[in-house]
Amino acid sequence: MINTVEKVEILRNVPLFSNLDTKDLVLIALVTVEEEFSEGELVFEEGDEGDDLFVLASGHLKVVKKDSSGASTKVAEIEPGHCVGELALFSNRPRSATLSCTRPSTLLVLSGVLLHELMLEYPRLGTGMIRTIVERYT
Repeated sequence: MINTVEKVEILRNVPLFSNLDTKDLVLIALVTVEEEFSEGELVFEEGDEGDDLFVLASGHLKVVKKDSSGASTKVAEIEPGHCVGELALFSNRPRSATLSCTRPSTLLVLSGVLLHELMLEYPRLGTGMIRTIVERYT
């Protein structure tokens, strides 16, 4: 099991949280849930509803997207220290791809509902993450 200090160190290396200080990372670490997945197990499928963010603590993930003909294409591989689902935190759109484990993996799951509650209480959290998203996508 990953303790809070270890979670903070994992989160510190995630680009989405790069503008947050240690106090903010502790707040986020306290509301993440550790989940274990087996090799080949799906985390979510393209089209699923969801507002959770997934941070890969250990293991390896594959992101697959379907084209207009329905054929699946691998679009990314996720290594430890990276996250998936950050746009779902701020939009109510279905998942844009399928995420599966290519080896046994441990993910930290951050609920969008809990994150929004934290951002209401600690607005600097939202400001720091939104700044990072804007920098990344513009």
